[in-house]
Amino acid sequence: MHTKSTAAILGALLAAFVVAAPAAHAQDAAAPDPAAAEQARFVDSLAPRSLAEFAGHWGTTTSSLTLAPDGSGTAEWLTFKTPITDPVPDVGHATVRFTRVEGRTAFGTVSDSTDRRLPNGPVTLTEYGYGIGSLVNARGVGLDNSRRPPTAEEQVCGPRYVDPPEWLRQYGPCGA
Repeated sequence: MHTKSTAAILGALLAAFVVAAPAAHAQDAAAPDPAAAEQARFVDSLAPRSLAEFAGHWGTTTSSLTLAPDGSGTAEWLTFKTPITDPVPDVGHATVRFTRVEGRTAFGTVSDSTDRRLPNGPVTLTEYGYGIGSLVNARGVGLDNSRRPPTAEEQVCGPRYVDPPEWLRQYGPCGA
């Protein structure tokens, strides 16, 4: 059985939006076309990035990654040592350093991690359309917070997650 990752499914949905968005008709050239403007904004959101363009806050409701323009950063996330007997969350910390970008993916290393949710070693951060991204432990070890099955991938919302279309806010990892 083959399953697609959340990032692959989200990427396919975003790509389908570009194909499905109607183009402006010639007779409507004088009037602004909201669909065409949205399509242009989406296409621009897929442009290749530089290391400095990854700078800012990335996160979810339980995790945070803050990056400087030089690629250095810190990560914090909630941890639950034993959710049943000790449901009070703790906070994990790590130092992150991204050193290069290929297309829309930044490559880096995690160091000084206090928890297995984001272990020491290689890491990638890929930005998809509308500022939604995927933080992946490149060693394949699970990003585990003991509240769900371990996965090597965490969906995050970045600094360009501003005013996405309603359909994405409702179904995306950043919520409405």
